[in-house]
Amino acid sequence: MLFKIKDLQAIKKGKIDLAFRNWKSARVKVDSVINTAIGQIKINSIEKSRIAHISPEDIKRSGNENLSSLLKILKVNAEDEVFRIALSYHGEDPRIKLRNQESISSVQFEEVKFKLDRMDGRSSTGPWTMQVLKLIQNHPHQRAQFLADTLERDKDKLKINIRKLKNMGLTQRHEVGYTISPLGKAYLNEIENLKT
Repeated sequence: MLFKIKDLQAIKKGKIDLAFRNWKSARVKVDSVINTAIGQIKINSIEKSRIAHISPEDIKRSGNENLSSLLKILKVNAEDEVFRIALSYHGEDPRIKLRNQESISSVQFEEVKFKLDRMDGRSSTGPWTMQVLKLIQNHPHQRAQFLADTLERDKDKLKINIRKLKNMGLTQRHEVGYTISPLGKAYLNEIENLKT
Protein backbone atom coordinates (compact mmCIF):
# COMPACT_ATOMS: atom_id res chain seq x y z
CA MET A 1 0.00 0.00 0.00
CA LEU A 2 1.75 3.13 -1.22
CA PHE A 3 1.36 6.68 0.05
CA LYS A 4 2.85 10.01 -0.93
CA ILE A 5 5.33 11.41 1.60
CA LYS A 6 3.02 14.33 2.46
CA ASP A 7 0.20 11.88 3.22
CA LEU A 8 2.51 9.73 5.35
CA GLN A 9 3.50 12.79 7.37
CA ALA A 10 -0.19 13.65 7.84
CA ILE A 11 -0.89 10.07 8.99
CA LYS A 12 1.94 10.35 11.52
CA LYS A 13 0.45 13.61 12.85
CA GLY A 14 -3.03 12.06 13.02
CA LYS A 15 -4.46 14.38 10.35
CA ILE A 16 -5.21 11.47 7.98
CA ASP A 17 -6.78 8.30 9.37
CA LEU A 18 -8.60 6.97 6.31
CA ALA A 19 -7.55 5.81 2.88
CA PHE A 20 -9.60 4.75 -0.11
CA ARG A 21 -8.33 2.31 -2.71
CA ASN A 22 -9.74 1.07 -6.00
CA TRP A 23 -8.71 -2.58 -5.74
CA LYS A 24 -10.34 -5.72 -7.13
CA SER A 25 -9.66 -7.46 -3.81
CA ALA A 26 -8.27 -6.35 -0.46
CA ARG A 27 -4.47 -6.06 -0.45
CA VAL A 28 -4.12 -5.49 3.29
CA LYS A 29 -5.56 -7.21 6.35
CA VAL A 30 -6.98 -5.81 9.57
CA ASP A 31 -4.30 -5.46 12.28
CA SER A 32 -1.49 -5.74 9.73
CA VAL A 33 1.39 -3.29 10.00
CA ILE A 34 2.94 -1.67 6.93
CA ASN A 35 6.49 -0.33 6.89
CA THR A 36 6.71 3.08 5.23
CA ALA A 37 9.20 5.91 4.82
CA ILE A 38 8.00 7.58 8.05
CA GLY A 39 7.48 4.50 10.19
CA GLN A 40 4.87 1.82 10.61
CA ILE A 41 1.18 2.23 9.80
CA LYS A 42 -1.44 -0.08 11.28
CA ILE A 43 -4.55 -1.15 9.38
CA ASN A 44 -7.45 -0.82 11.84
CA SER A 45 -10.30 -1.82 9.53
CA ILE A 46 -11.07 -2.41 5.88
CA GLU A 47 -14.45 -2.58 4.20
CA LYS A 48 -16.03 -2.04 0.82
CA SER A 49 -17.92 1.19 0.40
CA ARG A 50 -19.90 2.74 -2.40
CA ILE A 51 -18.46 6.09 -3.43
CA ALA A 52 -21.94 7.59 -3.01
CA HIS A 53 -21.90 6.59 0.69
CA ILE A 54 -18.60 8.31 1.51
CA SER A 55 -19.25 11.37 3.64
CA PRO A 56 -17.55 14.74 3.07
CA GLU A 57 -15.96 14.29 6.52
CA ASP A 58 -14.46 10.92 5.49
CA ILE A 59 -13.13 12.48 2.28
CA LYS A 60 -11.32 15.12 4.39
CA ARG A 61 -10.06 12.41 6.79
CA SER A 62 -8.41 10.75 3.77
CA GLY A 63 -6.52 13.94 2.91
CA ASN A 64 -8.69 14.87 -0.06
CA GLU A 65 -10.46 18.19 -0.50
CA ASN A 66 -13.70 16.97 -2.05
CA LEU A 67 -15.43 14.13 -3.87
CA SER A 68 -14.21 15.18 -7.32
CA SER A 69 -10.55 15.09 -6.21
CA LEU A 70 -11.08 11.62 -4.69
CA LEU A 71 -12.77 10.37 -7.87
CA LYS A 72 -9.89 11.71 -9.95
CA ILE A 73 -7.22 10.04 -7.79
CA LEU A 74 -9.04 6.70 -7.67
CA LYS A 75 -10.05 6.85 -11.35
CA VAL A 76 -13.62 5.82 -10.53
CA ASN A 77 -17.07 7.30 -10.86
CA ALA A 78 -19.69 7.96 -8.20
CA GLU A 79 -21.45 4.58 -8.64
CA ASP A 80 -18.36 2.44 -8.05
CA GLU A 81 -17.26 0.58 -4.92
CA VAL A 82 -13.88 1.12 -3.29
CA PHE A 83 -12.13 -0.09 -0.17
CA ARG A 84 -12.40 2.18 2.89
CA ILE A 85 -9.35 1.62 5.08
CA ALA A 86 -9.05 3.01 8.60
CA LEU A 87 -5.42 3.37 9.61
CA SER A 88 -3.13 4.98 12.16
CA TYR A 89 0.53 5.64 12.85
CA HIS A 90 1.88 2.62 14.71
CA GLY A 91 5.47 3.57 15.51
CA GLU A 92 8.97 3.85 14.17
CA ASP A 93 10.03 1.38 11.50
CA PRO A 94 12.80 -0.77 13.04
CA ARG A 95 14.55 -0.75 9.65
CA ILE A 96 15.14 3.01 10.02
CA LYS A 97 17.35 2.51 13.08
CA LEU A 98 19.12 -0.35 11.31
CA ARG A 99 19.78 1.52 8.08
CA ASN A 100 21.05 4.61 9.95
CA GLN A 101 23.91 2.64 11.53
CA GLU A 102 27.15 4.17 10.33
CA SER A 103 29.30 1.19 11.23
CA ILE A 104 28.96 -2.55 10.87
CA SER A 105 30.27 -5.19 13.26
CA SER A 106 32.07 -8.24 11.92
CA VAL A 107 29.14 -10.45 12.96
CA GLN A 108 26.63 -8.16 11.28
CA PHE A 109 28.83 -7.97 8.16
CA GLU A 110 28.89 -11.77 7.91
CA GLU A 111 25.09 -11.95 8.38
CA VAL A 112 24.49 -9.38 5.63
CA LYS A 113 27.00 -11.09 3.32
CA PHE A 114 25.37 -14.48 3.93
CA LYS A 115 21.90 -13.10 3.09
CA LEU A 116 23.13 -11.33 -0.04
CA ASP A 117 25.01 -14.44 -1.21
CA ARG A 118 21.86 -16.49 -0.64
CA MET A 119 19.77 -14.01 -2.69
CA ASP A 120 22.36 -14.17 -5.48
CA GLY A 121 22.36 -17.97 -5.35
CA ARG A 122 18.57 -18.17 -5.66
CA SER A 123 18.36 -15.71 -8.54
CA SER A 124 17.43 -17.14 -11.94
CA THR A 125 19.36 -14.29 -13.60
CA GLY A 126 22.56 -14.78 -11.61
CA PRO A 127 24.25 -12.64 -8.96
CA TRP A 128 22.74 -9.16 -8.75
CA THR A 129 23.06 -7.74 -5.22
CA MET A 130 26.47 -6.05 -5.47
CA GLN A 131 25.71 -4.86 -8.99
CA VAL A 132 22.53 -3.12 -7.79
CA LEU A 133 24.11 -1.71 -4.62
CA LYS A 134 27.03 -0.22 -6.57
CA LEU A 135 24.73 1.18 -9.26
CA ILE A 136 22.60 2.93 -6.63
CA GLN A 137 25.75 4.17 -4.90
CA ASN A 138 27.07 5.63 -8.17
CA HIS A 139 23.69 7.00 -9.32
CA PRO A 140 21.78 8.22 -6.24
CA HIS A 141 18.19 9.44 -6.57
CA GLN A 142 17.72 7.82 -9.97
CA ARG A 143 14.36 6.36 -10.90
CA ALA A 144 13.94 2.60 -11.13
CA GLN A 145 13.51 2.85 -14.92
CA PHE A 146 16.98 4.41 -15.28
CA LEU A 147 18.51 1.70 -13.09
CA ALA A 148 16.67 -1.05 -14.97
CA ASP A 149 17.74 0.34 -18.34
CA THR A 150 21.36 0.58 -17.16
CA LEU A 151 21.30 -3.05 -16.00
CA GLU A 152 19.15 -4.18 -18.94
CA ARG A 153 16.65 -5.69 -16.50
CA ASP A 154 12.89 -5.61 -16.05
CA LYS A 155 11.93 -2.56 -13.98
CA ASP A 156 9.30 -4.30 -11.83
CA LYS A 157 11.60 -7.20 -10.96
CA LEU A 158 14.39 -4.75 -10.16
CA LYS A 159 12.10 -2.81 -7.81
CA ILE A 160 11.30 -6.03 -5.95
CA ASN A 161 15.03 -6.70 -5.58
CA ILE A 162 15.73 -3.16 -4.38
CA ARG A 163 12.94 -3.59 -1.82
CA LYS A 164 14.74 -6.70 -0.53
CA LEU A 165 17.88 -4.62 -0.04
CA LYS A 166 15.83 -1.91 1.66
CA ASN A 167 14.31 -4.47 4.04
CA MET A 168 17.86 -5.38 5.06
CA GLY A 169 18.59 -1.71 5.79
CA LEU A 170 21.04 -1.30 2.90
CA THR A 171 19.11 1.16 0.71
CA GLN A 172 16.63 3.97 1.17
CA ARG A 173 13.73 4.93 -1.07
CA HIS A 174 13.03 8.60 -1.68
CA GLU A 175 10.28 10.56 -3.41
CA VAL A 176 12.50 10.14 -6.49
CA GLY A 177 14.84 7.18 -6.64
CA TYR A 178 17.04 5.40 -4.14
CA THR A 179 20.24 5.91 -2.17
CA ILE A 180 22.58 3.68 -0.22
CA SER A 181 21.89 3.91 3.52
CA PRO A 182 24.66 4.56 6.07
CA LEU A 183 24.59 0.82 6.87
CA GLY A 184 24.84 0.04 3.15
CA LYS A 185 27.84 2.38 2.87
CA ALA A 186 29.49 0.68 5.85
CA TYR A 187 28.91 -2.72 4.22
CA LEU A 188 30.31 -1.60 0.85
CA ASN A 189 33.32 -0.01 2.57
CA GLU A 190 34.01 -3.28 4.37
CA ILE A 191 33.82 -5.16 1.06
CA GLU A 192 36.37 -2.73 -0.41
CA ASN A 193 38.64 -3.15 2.64
CA LEU A 194 38.63 -6.91 2.11
CA LYS A 195 39.91 -6.43 -1.45
CA THR A 196 43.01 -4.53 -0.31
